[in-house]
Amino acid sequence: MEADVPLGAFLSGGIDSSLVVASMSMQSSAPVRTFSIGFEESGFNELPYARMVAEKYRTQHHEIIVRPDSVDLVTKLTRHFDEPFADASAIPTYIVSDFAAQHVKVALSGDGGDEMFGGYESFFEIEKYRVLDGIPQPIRRMLSAIAERLPYAAYGKNYLRMLGCSSPLERYFELHAYMAYFLRKQMLCPQWMLAGDVAFLKSILPDAFAPSGNDVMAQAMYFEATAQLAGDMLVKVDRASMAASLEVRCPMLDQRLAELAASIPHSWKVRNGSGKTILIEALGNRLPPATLHRRKMGFGVPLARWFRTSLKDFIHDHLESRRFRERGIVRPEFVAYLLEEHMSGRRDNSDHLYTLLALELWYRQEEDRRRAWRVLADRRHQGAAR
Repeated sequence: MEADVPLGAFLSGGIDSSLVVASMSMQSSAPVRTFSIGFEESGFNELPYARMVAEKYRTQHHEIIVRPDSVDLVTKLTRHFDEPFADASAIPTYIVSDFAAQHVKVALSGDGGDEMFGGYESFFEIEKYRVLDGIPQPIRRMLSAIAERLPYAAYGKNYLRMLGCSSPLERYFELHAYMAYFLRKQMLCPQWMLAGDVAFLKSILPDAFAPSGNDVMAQAMYFEATAQLAGDMLVKVDRASMAASLEVRCPMLDQRLAELAASIPHSWKVRNGSGKTILIEALGNRLPPATLHRRKMGFGVPLARWFRTSLKDFIHDHLESRRFRERGIVRPEFVAYLLEEHMSGRRDNSDHLYTLLALELWYRQEEDRRRAWRVLADRRHQGAAR
């Protein structure tokens, strides 16, 4: 909180940002400036919960609503990330950063709480699926073979493959590290199809795995903190906020707090299908009860609806374009199938479609940049010749 410029905080209504705001308010003689983002779609709107915290601590609260036309910002964000980056929550992150930058120069966030204290549903699933560890390997191989033979559209195909995984760690990565295996197999041209097992992940992300001997929960939490947090969450917040000329600080990732969190047994964090148990038991009385035990929403955006309505033409224009089809990365007929399946409402393919969209926008940006450099180089060459 030490700053020579105006300072505030992001307040999503979730436990982590709410605890940061609570701690700030308890140490500040002036009202903390808080900034929240919401959506017209109720399933993605956490503003009522953020408002509860703001009212409890009498913050100087500011809110903004994201509407579908805001996704046009993805083209701008592509330039700032300078790499294919398919986390759609970069859109609201930029919007709330730009909004906060009108009032403050520094904002605190709750990033890191889920990784340090076991807040992700993927951790709960580890506990949920432990019962599968007793399935004999021959039966697992049979389940995988059955999954391989089912048609792509068959419900339960990916679930059977997950049941057939050879170890709890393989199962965790099958569920959370990639697009589903069968989706990738159908969508990608063979030369772009990477292996999906733990051995391959270890070969390309060696620093994202805890030392051997750790149980699957320790491995998963280590991977989330080193690969996902460092490679996605913090990149997203850093690039999106700096694009708005805002500095974001993450007190949940203070080294001393992170070291303390790492020393706490996992069973004290994740218990009975819920996470952050010890954090809530220690500090939960600082927050309104309604914010403590509700289902985690995350910082997502309602892409599924937007792609079927106001952004329908936008997604079709890019993913069915000749430029995209001729890149040789995906099978055009399967992308068309994903689009049709999504638009009809049979499945929500919005995450997969957004991933492809982010890739295509990055390609176009790179092609435009290289074209501009060639034009500039030609002009310089012509000038030197004269």
